[in-house]
Amino acid sequence: RLAEQASPVAPGAGLIERLKASILYEDEHLMVIDKPSGLAVHGGSGIKSGLIEALRFMAGIDGYRELVHRLDKETSGCLLVAKTGMALKFLQNEMKAGHVEKKYLVLVHGQWPRQLTRIDAPLLKHHPSDAESYSTIDEAGKPSTTLFDVRLVFESASLLEATLITGRTHQIRVHTQSAGHPIVGDTRYTNNKTGPLNLIRFLCLHSALLKFTHPVSGAREEFTAPMPAAMRSIIDTLTASSQA
Repeated sequence: RLAEQASPVAPGAGLIERLKASILYEDEHLMVIDKPSGLAVHGGSGIKSGLIEALRFMAGIDGYRELVHRLDKETSGCLLVAKTGMALKFLQNEMKAGHVEKKYLVLVHGQWPRQLTRIDAPLLKHHPSDAESYSTIDEAGKPSTTLFDVRLVFESASLLEATLITGRTHQIRVHTQSAGHPIVGDTRYTNNKTGPLNLIRFLCLHSALLKFTHPVSGAREEFTAPMPAAMRSIIDTLTASSQA
């Protein structure tokens, strides 16, 4: 840890400006970031520096920045960062107690059945030595629950709102795959889907809403992040095709 701090990897000027523009809210206790898709939240697995390392560099030697939770590299949207140890402990305890509300917008292959509003399926995390961690449904895994609400249905895809009750690795990605409707652009968990949507390599999974209790004021805070332009463009194209 001390060695890391002694020689931090300086983020590029472009990344610094990108992160500054992505701040949805900031006070002396916490930050809410609209994380861009394609940016890892932390370094590792060949990545020298991620979002949190960049934020620490921007904060300076006396700054404190810690992730309250994580998002996949390919996932965009609301990410909560603590600026004090007290805030980190409080917010992580709130997460464990289920008091933090997290809603995602997700575009999946096929027409999602409207009656499928909840998936309870235990997830087991795997840690291969030569590849990224992944999860599978396994009775030996941890209990995992996702709620689903259908927003739009097209001929070849559906837009869902997913609410996390638990927060396991790749939970929404594996749960939607288990229902036969993997996420558009998910190259890891898509099972040989065909058609134009299979050519998309942008993961259509977005952390749209974050609601939590402020660690100091006690106020219930709510933040939203707009859908990324790439995902919005795909949905606009599907909408136009369905109306043609």
